[in-house]
Amino acid sequence: MTRQIFLIFTVLLILIAQFSYAGVNDLSKIGEQYVKDWVIGGPFPPSTLDVDFLNSAVEGGESKVAKIGLGVGDEAGTIEGRIVLFQQYIAKGNVVDFVDAIGSDESATAYAFGVLRTTQARTVDFGLGVDGAIAIWVNGARLYRNQTMQSMAFDSDLLRDVNLKSGDNYVLVKVARRASEFSLEDIEFNLGGRVSEITVQSKSTPWGFALRVLPHRQATTVSGKITGSDGTVLSKAKVHLNQDSKAQIETTTDYDGKYEFILFPGDGIYDLSATRGNLGTWKTGIKVNKGNSYKINLTLQEAVHIQGKVTMLDKKTPHVSTVIEAVSDGRVVAKALSDEDGFYKFINLKSGQYLIRSHVKGGKVYYNSGKKISVQRNAKIRNADFQFAPTKKGTWRRYSNLDGLAHRNVNDIYVSKNGAIWFATEDGVSRYDGKYFDNFSKADGLVSNLVWAICGAEKEIGLQPDGSGGTIWFATNQGISRYDGRNFQNYTTEDSNLIGNNVLSAHRAKNGNLW
Repeated sequence: MTRQIFLIFTVLLILIAQFSYAGVNDLSKIGEQYVKDWVIGGPFPPSTLDVDFLNSAVEGGESKVAKIGLGVGDEAGTIEGRIVLFQQYIAKGNVVDFVDAIGSDESATAYAFGVLRTTQARTVDFGLGVDGAIAIWVNGARLYRNQTMQSMAFDSDLLRDVNLKSGDNYVLVKVARRASEFSLEDIEFNLGGRVSEITVQSKSTPWGFALRVLPHRQATTVSGKITGSDGTVLSKAKVHLNQDSKAQIETTTDYDGKYEFILFPGDGIYDLSATRGNLGTWKTGIKVNKGNSYKINLTLQEAVHIQGKVTMLDKKTPHVSTVIEAVSDGRVVAKALSDEDGFYKFINLKSGQYLIRSHVKGGKVYYNSGKKISVQRNAKIRNADFQFAPTKKGTWRRYSNLDGLAHRNVNDIYVSKNGAIWFATEDGVSRYDGKYFDNFSKADGLVSNLVWAICGAEKEIGLQPDGSGGTIWFATNQGISRYDGRNFQNYTTEDSNLIGNNVLSAHRAKNGNLW
């Protein structure tokens, strides 16, 4: 009997220990380790930093939880009445991946709670990377909030001067998922001989964050703004920071064309590049020292360095959607995809020597019999054409503004109840019925031509010309538009209770409410 009681007592102690230490991180190696042990909970629809979803769990909500903590097994209710159970999660590859942990809800928010344990009071910095929008509390105080939807880049944001006390410090992280993004590079229609068999391919939107504790004022920041030659700020430009000809880190510019990199340790010589569409530039030989901040603005110019055509052996039939590689020093440094006419192009290559090749059955085929091409900064190499036998069956069809699409940059896609496909673009909305595109713009009543997202609120019969089939909503940079099949009704801060005109996403809850 005594032995049984001892065994039960031992098991209870183990369970208590496991519960107590969930989410605890020992800061013995500041700067060398990411925070990996968390207690997480979600999803909480919709995707927003503006709603305190923890009010249902604790009076005082987020700020209170950031003071008293969360444990495995704690609960919180969603707006729709569902119960969310908090669980332990160990970061994979330094990333807290909410898609892996709690599922792939398209419009939702999630929380992560962690404990930073230190033997003495100290001031540190946080290096942050996030897929989504993020807010952070430490010991009850909100220290950081960024509503800009970002793509993951490790240490892409720096939160300076975080004061930690001796003992346990409570950290609460809240991440709102960014809406799915589409571009013509992500969208392909496999016609398969019949328009009714359209297949839309898109990349799954990541959702998560990475947090690293850094020594105070030891990290280096490299930041700036990306503009075109006419001074226009360029959002969604891809920015790379390279060292020793290897991609170190990368990020994407925000709505204002801004980027930021955090380096730790921060000594060394780096190359910086930025690309958007056919534009690009490089700045090489940047020497940085730890603890300093460097502001580097880049102006992008036309940067198509190599272009050519790949055809079959008859020199007429194009190879469609074929991957072409640029190789330097034995490494593939860039890839291009041929279009429906077989044309390909490499944009913003660094000056140097390159081999151009494509994979074929049983090996590779090289342009110009494997002779290297010399790329210079302001020079363009045309007609880098080469031929090889067919490698695959079937064809892919791409659609652009030349086919009737309102604009080549597509921000969102919605498939309506009647089968029509709606595209949110940077120059209005396009509706595709399987044969033709119909476009809607400000001239038709849309509140703005820059459309970020689409949300359906249709009835089962789908959108009808007489307005009886429900509605479709469009989120734009100047407000929201509601379309019933006949007319647009617009909502802005001037004529409604909308709190801001630049609406980046839209979500319809199960109860019919729109967020």
